[in-house]
Amino acid sequence: MSRARSHWPLYLAALAFALQTAVLLWLSRRLTDGHLVYALDDAYIHMAMAKNLAHHGVWGVTPFGFSSSSSSPLWVVILAAIERGFGGVGLAPLLLNLVSGLGLLALGHFALRDFAVSRGQAAAALLALVVFLPMAPLALVAMEHLLQTALALGFAWQIVRQARRPTRSGTAVLLALGFALAALRYEDLALALAGAAVLAFRRRRVDALLLSVAALAAPAAYAALALAHGETPIPNSLLLKGNLPHAGLSGLIHLLGYTACVQLSMNPHMLVLMVGGLFAVGAVRGQKQGRGPVVRTLLFLCLATTLFQLQFGGFGSFYRYEAYLVALWLLAIAAALPALVESLGARMRRGSDVALLACGLALFGVPLAVRFVQATINAPVATRNIYEQQYQMGRFLARYYPERGVAVNDIGAVDYLAELRLLDLWGLANSDVMRARRAKQYGAGEIEELARVHGTEVAVIYADWFDGSGGLPPGWVRVGQWTIADNRICGGPTVTFFAVIPGEAPALAAHLREFSSELPATVAQRGAYLSASN
Repeated sequence: MSRARSHWPLYLAALAFALQTAVLLWLSRRLTDGHLVYALDDAYIHMAMAKNLAHHGVWGVTPFGFSSSSSSPLWVVILAAIERGFGGVGLAPLLLNLVSGLGLLALGHFALRDFAVSRGQAAAALLALVVFLPMAPLALVAMEHLLQTALALGFAWQIVRQARRPTRSGTAVLLALGFALAALRYEDLALALAGAAVLAFRRRRVDALLLSVAALAAPAAYAALALAHGETPIPNSLLLKGNLPHAGLSGLIHLLGYTACVQLSMNPHMLVLMVGGLFAVGAVRGQKQGRGPVVRTLLFLCLATTLFQLQFGGFGSFYRYEAYLVALWLLAIAAALPALVESLGARMRRGSDVALLACGLALFGVPLAVRFVQATINAPVATRNIYEQQYQMGRFLARYYPERGVAVNDIGAVDYLAELRLLDLWGLANSDVMRARRAKQYGAGEIEELARVHGTEVAVIYADWFDGSGGLPPGWVRVGQWTIADNRICGGPTVTFFAVIPGEAPALAAHLREFSSELPATVAQRGAYLSASN
């Protein structure tokens, strides 16, 4: 058989990924007046940091100072290298995601060949990766998660290879992957350390130690950099978004597994993957050679990383946080497919058995299929949301408030499109805000003082975000509002423009009135600024 025919599962999955991505991009551009816009504002945080690193040598969302705003240092460095070498980082995240997606499928294909999975079963597994991750919507998110998933899958495969037939070159590859994983996403430390545990169990203790050091190297280097700039050693995004333990009896209960149970109950797709893993273990039970050790090693990696993510990480946020876990579970189940098929084939003696199996498979696939459908529908609409809200905010601030004091609570597109003296009222870019929020000492008085210290002139924010902490300073003057329809991804449908300095209200109103004709017609505008006499 020719080499091309032997690789048909890879070609089929790559074609499915490419076609779906092309369709979603076409739909997105129709909804964004022909602009390339990504489905999450967070993508623009990395793009802003990359631009500032490439052109100003500053690790931050603005060129005016360090900010601990990203938990994906390697992604920022990659984007900065592209910006420095070629200029125009705007298209780079999409292209990197396309390359990462194809690399993910190639790694899955060759791993399954190594595990002696048939071509038909491999094709089903690779298509499951495309659909259930889901890969095309993640490409429109334009963040690091497809690259993270490719690295995680490659790492798991390499752990199996090293546990089976250790080589020096294999160890070098494993160390490089361990370093890259933790440098790309902090939660991948759990996967790297689980891999080190597998090596230690196999009595490869030196390799296990080296892998642990390689995985910890990037977070340690970042911690040193942050401390040198007077920041916390852990990125603000982890401190604000992660499920970190806190003091007291409630914190102890959460630490002992309550958080994990709650998150699992809210993410049934992870539950069905774990159940599928149990069937995979059952299919290879008693096999001490060949497929048995492979499947057990993969499932150990899956279980360790999933439990860590359930307890300390997040899920959702446009299907991205758990994408690498979905891929790892699918790889482990696919590695057991020959044994599963053989076991089930021996038991399928009646039509009722076949019907029962079909119902079980349908039930297994429903949560993953629902997630795929939701992601496919939401992705183009999310790009329109970002275009109508954050993208327009960035254009407005770039024109009227360059290098001036502005408070926001969505920092991506505004900082990518404009260079601002930023006050991030949610804390990703300002550690003084982050510390106040974590200490639960964050109200109107603290916000007013922060705005004074940072020289803030205007604020463009989701005003209702602050209702639970005592509201906004009473001296801020509400000048206008923009509201989008059918919001799928933004923090709220309405952003409000405030004059923080009372004397700025007339100028802000004039700027909003002048800009109003340039907004998409679907953005509803409210406020006194719409009256020419104001």
